[in-house]
Amino acid sequence: MLPEDSILLWKYIDGQCLPEEARQLEQRMAQDADLKAAWELRIRLNQSLRQLPLEQPSLRFALNVMDRLPAMVKKINIAPLVSTRWLKSFTATMATIVCAALALVSGGEPASMSSHSPSFSKITDHFSAIFERLPYNYLMVGAAVAFGFILLEAIERRFAKP
Repeated sequence: MLPEDSILLWKYIDGQCLPEEARQLEQRMAQDADLKAAWELRIRLNQSLRQLPLEQPSLRFALNVMDRLPAMVKKINIAPLVSTRWLKSFTATMATIVCAALALVSGGEPASMSSHSPSFSKITDHFSAIFERLPYNYLMVGAAVAFGFILLEAIERRFAKP
């Protein structure tokens, strides 16, 4: 008897054989007395195992298993992939870089707000000058925001609980 025959016999006993396999096995058992004897032995073993009463595990065993489960389960770190500190710094840096790029492209200079005559045309000229030089002003705001983030981060580190 081949090792594959043993596996096939157990599949046949459990009813997991394909109809083609079952038919071939029945034909072989009709011709081979050793295979038929092995099948009968396995049938008796299977029946005697099914007649044994199932044992219930003791309560202490169940409690021991339940006590060990939390230690066996891997703790999952649910922290974000990127720290908030890094995100704040990155955002402030990117805002500053964007404002600097806009200032370089537009050739911005700070808009002059000083005027000697409060005429309406002078005020409108100064107002339009502000919008002409807007990227430079954005750069200043971006730098102020970046400095603010850095200052907030320094304060947070100082007062954070270790």
